[in-house]
Amino acid sequence: YLFKTDPLNPDTDGDGVNDGGDAFPLDPARWEALPDPVTARSAIDVETNSFVARWSASDTATGYLIDVSPTNAFTQFTGVYSNWSAGNATAAMVTGLTTETTYYYRVRAANEFGSSDDSNVIEVPVGTNALYVLYEQTNGVVSAGSADVLILSELFHGEGISYEVLSNSNPDLVSAEVSGNQLLLTYSPVGSGTAQITIRATHPNGFYVDNIITVSAAPPPGFSVGPAILNPQNGLYEQTVTVSNTSPTLAARAVTLTVSNLTEGATLYNATGTDPDGNPEVQWNGLLAPDQSMEFILQYHMPRRETVPSATILVSLSLEDPDRLIQGAVLQLSARYENINGTTSFLIEFESVPGRRYYIQYRDSMEEEWITVYPAIVAQVNRIQWIDSGPPATEIAPGDVPSRFYRVVQEVE
Repeated sequence: YLFKTDPLNPDTDGDGVNDGGDAFPLDPARWEALPDPVTARSAIDVETNSFVARWSASDTATGYLIDVSPTNAFTQFTGVYSNWSAGNATAAMVTGLTTETTYYYRVRAANEFGSSDDSNVIEVPVGTNALYVLYEQTNGVVSAGSADVLILSELFHGEGISYEVLSNSNPDLVSAEVSGNQLLLTYSPVGSGTAQITIRATHPNGFYVDNIITVSAAPPPGFSVGPAILNPQNGLYEQTVTVSNTSPTLAARAVTLTVSNLTEGATLYNATGTDPDGNPEVQWNGLLAPDQSMEFILQYHMPRRETVPSATILVSLSLEDPDRLIQGAVLQLSARYENINGTTSFLIEFESVPGRRYYIQYRDSMEEEWITVYPAIVAQVNRIQWIDSGPPATEIAPGDVPSRFYRVVQEVE
């Protein structure tokens, strides 16, 4: 006989000791059926005396074991967290810690045949100004030639944090630059694809965590630019720009026309803002269907009408995320109306497992197809509240339609 202790039942003999369980006979032919090791991920929800540990899933595991120690050599353990069973979740709350202390954790996947090798070790400084990842963001699809700004202080927790671009998997598609607490993204005017941008956030004490941001670009839009013609009724030069959504499958949710190299003295009269380089731009938020076109009017003011203004026009689109099949379990949820900023909104509440991914879906009648809200919610705690206040999460505010139906899908790992 071979004998192996049951790692998922740490006190099977009832003596109150976390001893790994009692031995049982094991078939030698199945000895190699141990689960694959997992990758420990950075902790989240770090408080003065607790944090949430996370790790990847192992397909052949039925549970996970976690060690927590005040030393990275694991020569001693914290509380009960020595070979502690976290069940079959991929996250666990670690409690009973001492503030302003650094802890370390590692994880093993386990099944009936035993446990895997240790994962990598994660360092967690516990305190009042802890650094940790708030959101793991996947940006929406944009068209080639677009520019975007992400606020990094909304993706990481902590004050006095510095940021840097650690890596960019596709610099030919998009350039990424940190300016203060902003990530400036500029997409190539040609080409399409996906890039993973790793951002490193560093605490004043030297501790750092990394966050991978996924961005996607679709082919560039088509557009044609007409001449600037003086409109005698308003005294402005007007220029028609016809924009085409070249994507055969994705609708555009926003169109941006950026004006550069404008004639000296001229101003873009109907500008709605500026790009990161200070160039004026017009942004329109609405639906431009696949393979459809729309005309936009740019208005220029010239102090002296003898000169016709000229400029370089760049057009970019923000596109819908592609629909994809979401496999998972539909959950029970509770909901109620909420008055938020004077508007009628709807609050949805449901139980969750930290680290799992959840999708909100809605429709306004039973005959319609379910519409998925993007991005997905990655649970940080064991209960989630989500508020539907209309755009940009949903197309129309719930108070502006006769009825609305909701459901929540927990994605299968």
